[in-house]
Amino acid sequence: MFSLTSSGRNALLSPEYHWLNFEPMIEKITVGKGAARETRVIRMTKDGFMYMVLGLKVAKAGYIKERYITAFKAMADQ
Repeated sequence: MFSLTSSGRNALLSPEYHWLNFEPMIEKITVGKGAARETRVIRMTKDGFMYMVLGLKVAKAGYIKERYITAFKAMADQ
């Protein structure tokens, strides 16, 4: 399982890029029978999401990387 929070903490980002694209937060979630608890989450921008995906090595990330490269090449050809 991939942990976004631990990966985000260990990423090699400049502080400016990090704070522009990743926002650590606490959210309340329902955990069953109406109980709730707080959990840490990271809200991110599209740029932050692509930064994370481009660093992953799983099949779904590969698909997104291929689509991203194809779209970028198509824009460059215009």
